[in-house]
Amino acid sequence: MSFFDRFQPLAIGRAIQTEWPAPEYILGPLQPGDVGLISGADGLGKSYVAACAAMAAACGRADLFGGMWNVPRTAAKVIYFAVEDRLTDHGRRLQWLGRHARMFDGLHIEDEDDSVTLMPTEGERIPLVEREGKPGQYAVTPIGKEWAEHIKPYRLVVIDPLRAFHGLEESDGAGMDFFARWLVSVAMGNQQVILAVHHASQSAILDRRDDHHSGRGATDLPAACRAVWVLRALNDKEADVLDEGDDRRLWRTLVNGKASHGEESATRYLRKQEHGVLRVGRLTTAAPKEQAAPRNSYAEAKQGTNAADLIAALRASGKENRHG
Repeated sequence: MSFFDRFQPLAIGRAIQTEWPAPEYILGPLQPGDVGLISGADGLGKSYVAACAAMAAACGRADLFGGMWNVPRTAAKVIYFAVEDRLTDHGRRLQWLGRHARMFDGLHIEDEDDSVTLMPTEGERIPLVEREGKPGQYAVTPIGKEWAEHIKPYRLVVIDPLRAFHGLEESDGAGMDFFARWLVSVAMGNQQVILAVHHASQSAILDRRDDHHSGRGATDLPAACRAVWVLRALNDKEADVLDEGDDRRLWRTLVNGKASHGEESATRYLRKQEHGVLRVGRLTTAAPKEQAAPRNSYAEAKQGTNAADLIAALRASGKENRHG
């Protein structure tokens, strides 16, 4: 049998004439078979934001936490792999999130509810892929194969943080591409969404960048993702519209920097509540007339339309990420 016999060709005539079903979204613009990414600096609350995504998807409630995540009304079973912190830490956070959602959003969670399952490893890594033999050769580990089977019952799978789930160099573009494409193949086979929580590069943190290449390491990873969100601190223009006396350190900006299968969702401003819970808020009663535009070498280099400009853009972003 030919290698190409496994694929189903699609002719343009059939594509035009077929009544295709509407996209089935699980989280934002992510469909079954997609991989997504959340990146941000340490201490901003990436894990809280990812947990809010898990709860919203599991409940089918787009209004949770002030409307942080776009999700369909259908419930999705979720599993969240958390490498950092203790089981008790995660237990308290889920409890705080649940109490907040009950108080402000009217969400009631039954004692036997298992729509969201947390898997805390308390510091133990889960190496799904690793280098094998010569440079440029990579392989899925036995743990990775077992993991792909273990997550089959779930519609949304969260891995946090991404760095703890592979044995590769983050700056190795070929390796990160191998990892990302393997995650896509797992998501496609299981018909689920995989969402990774990732650290931002140092340059992205300092520049308040929110493009989809803001994550640390090679750009091959976000390139393979169908949606990317960036969590960052307020920039100066955003902070200028805060009410007098409001502490800018309590605010976060969540930007949907990439959406391949749908429109990018609007920027959301999150304010820290009791116990660190984040909730969508408004910086001011009137939206600022001008969105902040911090320095972004990737966007600046991408202004042109020819091949040289595109290469310059990718090199600029890659250079920043390698030094992040």
